[in-house]
Amino acid sequence: MFASPRLASAIALVLLHSVLLPLTACGPAKSMTEGDDASASDSEGDPSSSSDSGSDTGTDSDTDATASSSDSGPGTDSDSDYDSDSDSDSGGPLELACDGAKWVRVHRPGEFYDLAVDSAGHVYGFGMLSHEGLSGDAILANLDPAGALVRNVLYATSSHDEALHGGVAADDHVYSLTHEKSQPRLRRHDPEGALVWVVDLDAVTGITFDPRDLAVAPDGSTAVGGLMEGGGTLVAKFDAGGQVLWIKEYADFLEVQGMNDAGVIAAATADGVTALGADGAVLWEAVHPLFNVGDVDVNAGGEVVLAGDNEEGTLSIARFDGAGALVHDTLFNVYDGFDKINDVAINDAGEIAASGYIQGPDPLTAFVAKVDREGEVVVTRLCEPSLDSRGYTVAIDEVGGLYLGGAVQIDYTYYSFAAAFE
Repeated sequence: MFASPRLASAIALVLLHSVLLPLTACGPAKSMTEGDDASASDSEGDPSSSSDSGSDTGTDSDTDATASSSDSGPGTDSDSDYDSDSDSDSGGPLELACDGAKWVRVHRPGEFYDLAVDSAGHVYGFGMLSHEGLSGDAILANLDPAGALVRNVLYATSSHDEALHGGVAADDHVYSLTHEKSQPRLRRHDPEGALVWVVDLDAVTGITFDPRDLAVAPDGSTAVGGLMEGGGTLVAKFDAGGQVLWIKEYADFLEVQGMNDAGVIAAATADGVTALGADGAVLWEAVHPLFNVGDVDVNAGGEVVLAGDNEEGTLSIARFDGAGALVHDTLFNVYDGFDKINDVAINDAGEIAASGYIQGPDPLTAFVAKVDREGEVVVTRLCEPSLDSRGYTVAIDEVGGLYLGGAVQIDYTYYSFAAAFE
């Protein structure tokens, strides 16, 4: 869940909303043979390297649960056709060492913004594939439990496409939020990579907004959030079939990033964190200001975790109980006061993972950290200090395994990477 400083940029977007161009609706993506949208996938056998506030402040912008109609709701396209391109554009085997890693895969030129792990241990990377240093295709990469590439799904529609966020449901179906030709879309793929449906978010909501956040629940329901052109946040919730459950507008900035099986949605705000109920009503709000917000997540028990750095330059990982009471605020630094947290995740056991980077005497260096239920930092791992690496995203499985993703610069080119740790 890539979150490098999105709060600051989001506030900037609110202030500059007048320069946002209206997004035009379009139908499902066309197949490669139709010459407009193109997509492919490839496979490869070997990895590159081893207290309740009570009131609902949201307003319904559409109370019709059938807002996702036949002409604007879920559709399918043929972007799941695979070819046999074997990552030839990666420039051959590339290596990044990370302390204590079981495996590290340096993937393709570009960045991973989000990671998710399925029940079989497959790691999914969501991000952007670059071409000659320029933004290119949205990419969804499936890596097996040893880090080997199973397949890439590429949305090759223009020169500025990206898969901003993604997640995996309990049935191992994969959901992604993509921007293609400036069109925001929500997609679902099955475990084999085939496209199940795609939703054109502009057509469904009928409101000009900039969807940048995605939360995926174990049952496959999803919540998409983004800033509206006139200010405030729009959140749309969908069921596992891609049908609209509700669409609500909120006066404040909300960064939607986590949702549990009870439908509780965790969202970072400008001064702390908010929990929304399954119907979008505000369950509770907690004030916990941070200088830079990294991210937020929620587990099955309703515990919410908020991470970032404070004005003193100290990293903060705050845990709240299901009623919004602060349980603990873990304060630490990996290197010094210039450390940065970009992402956070919590499992059902209450273990927390965070990712980011340090800014020491060497280039930026990616790190992953783990915090136990008592709020103690029990693991800190750094990647190779001689290479410029950034930890943009993190995941943690139910046995406490850590997964780090982001970008690393090798020979003046940034490559997406993922790593797994015990």
